Amino acid sequence: MIIFLCFSFDLSGQHRQTIDSLYSLLFEKEIPEDSNKVELYYEYASKISQCNISEAGNKTVGIIRKGFNLSLEINYQKGINDFIYHLKYCFNIKDDDPFIEQPVDAEYVNRNTLRLLHQKRNRSHGGTSNYIRIYLHRFPELEMYKEASMVTFWQGLLYYDYDNFKRARSFFFRAENFAQKVTDSRYLSKIHQYIGASYYYESKYDSAAFYFTKSENIALRNSDTASLIFILNNYGETLYQMHNYEEALSSFKQAAFLCAQTGDSVKLSAGYAKAGKSCLPLKKYDKALSFLSRSNTIAALMNDYKRLYYVSYLFSELYAKTNNFKTALDYLHKYSRIKDSLFVHEVDILMNERENYWINSMGREMSKKTNEQIEKQMYSIELDKGKVVFYLVIAGLGLLLIFGFLIFRAYRNAKRLNTIRNRFFSIISHDLRGTFSSFILLLEPIVKKAESLSKEQIITYSADMEEQAHKSYLLLDNLLYWAKSEQNFFKFNATSVNLRELVELNIALFHVQAKMKKLELSSMIKEDLLITADKNMLDLVIRNLLSNALKFTGERGSVTINATQSAGYINISITDTGEGLSKDEIKNIFDSSSKKKMQKSSSGLGLVLCKEFVERHKGVLKVTSEGKGRGSCFTFSLPIEKSK
Repeated sequence: MIIFLCFSFDLSGQHRQTIDSLYSLLFEKEIPEDSNKVELYYEYASKISQCNISEAGNKTVGIIRKGFNLSLEINYQKGINDFIYHLKYCFNIKDDDPFIEQPVDAEYVNRNTLRLLHQKRNRSHGGTSNYIRIYLHRFPELEMYKEASMVTFWQGLLYYDYDNFKRARSFFFRAENFAQKVTDSRYLSKIHQYIGASYYYESKYDSAAFYFTKSENIALRNSDTASLIFILNNYGETLYQMHNYEEALSSFKQAAFLCAQTGDSVKLSAGYAKAGKSCLPLKKYDKALSFLSRSNTIAALMNDYKRLYYVSYLFSELYAKTNNFKTALDYLHKYSRIKDSLFVHEVDILMNERENYWINSMGREMSKKTNEQIEKQMYSIELDKGKVVFYLVIAGLGLLLIFGFLIFRAYRNAKRLNTIRNRFFSIISHDLRGTFSSFILLLEPIVKKAESLSKEQIITYSADMEEQAHKSYLLLDNLLYWAKSEQNFFKFNATSVNLRELVELNIALFHVQAKMKKLELSSMIKEDLLITADKNMLDLVIRNLLSNALKFTGERGSVTINATQSAGYINISITDTGEGLSKDEIKNIFDSSSKKKMQKSSSGLGLVLCKEFVERHKGVLKVTSEGKGRGSCFTFSLPIEKSK
């Protein structure tokens, strides 16, 4: 890691040397006021803009202005024309066409929420407002209306990113006037799109539709297929919000047709999904299924999880409307899994950004300190060419080793905390939300259709709800024990426990679930078998292993609990006739960091706790299976003598 940091510092030092040499050439030496100096100004501004330092923006503004003003003085036309493009590059201006996509559910992370998550402004289009204001009046004075249109439009984008749409439109309208003076139809179409988008986000759909139509006419005249795809999409979303579903469907279909012609698979998948969405309120369920299936196929091939998330929710809505509730529930679970995965991915991106920022900042600081140290060493050589240099080198190496050790220790702790945080997010957002979502879905038919449901249906729904409640309780119990264990708050309390009674209590807990799946759940343990153990820990181990056995055993199977004594140990086994395990699954089943999961998704927290609690009894937990489809047997051994 130290070598990597040193290499990074070296690259940073080379970049700084280039900047210093350009600075010396421009401001410490006398060079002619000609086109070459203009190009040096632009190059220097470009180098500064690549530095991640707080004063870079202000310095870049001043340097670019010097190049532009010198171009005007010497009438250097290339420098005047290139100025706007250097401005765009140095401040990372992005003026792509807007793409509106209405969230499919109320819990979608909106623009403001995402901005708060990152704790920074959502700079979708880059830049700052300071440098643009300088030229809002300068370009019109020089009758450079194209450039005036561009910088005024960029100023509007800054307010658009802040969701200050009214203020953004005031600049968009001024940019529109400048663009009309030079008949710049490309920018005029783009300006109309953003005016329409700003009206859309304020729910002023009539005005939005008007400007999207104007933009569409310009794109058609220019045969601008790329822009037309965006326009048709945005126009379709506006019509959808106006409940004009037929025209919205037509607009989305046209956009998809153009995407197919241009080979834009990302937008093609989006177009099919939106067309399918428009078919739902029109009750054209067959067409909706066709469009959504095509969108899902393309998204799956491209691993486009955001589109799969969007389409899965629409599939759930479609099957719910056609009374296919089982398939609707499957897609709702898939939607929930993808949504949770995307959320964790966003958090990871945030953490990586902060880590990269820390490394870059540390690299610049170390580079600065290294240069200062070199200067001190050169001064010391003139005073004492032997002794002083030796001690400085030794001291520098020692500080570097200490600093490297501190960085490594901080990184190791941060990695551990990051692992715990991700695991906690996964359990809360996936397992716990999944069980409660299933509970709510089972409760809805009873609340909404209680009068029309038969007694048998109510009993079935109630039994399913009871099963989900037990699952939620077990997950919360596991989460509580895991949290106590991670913080070393859990104390071992050994007492005499009647094993048969404890097992019977857990069998009664899962009786309804076993009956629903027509499973045979039995105990072969003797009535008078007493062991010394922590009752709460042992209860959690048996409950988790029973829950897993029932979960992975099909209808008309069996789950058997037995206990035998050998070599000073009590061997308690839970055997099922379920799906069984492969050798790879057995190898990684107790590894909490492993990415290999069992067939039915879960956090794996229960088995991790079981292993830890058995080991606290100085026992061993192991699993055996003859292979897939041949059942499995979880066995844990506890010593007969009293655990310490």
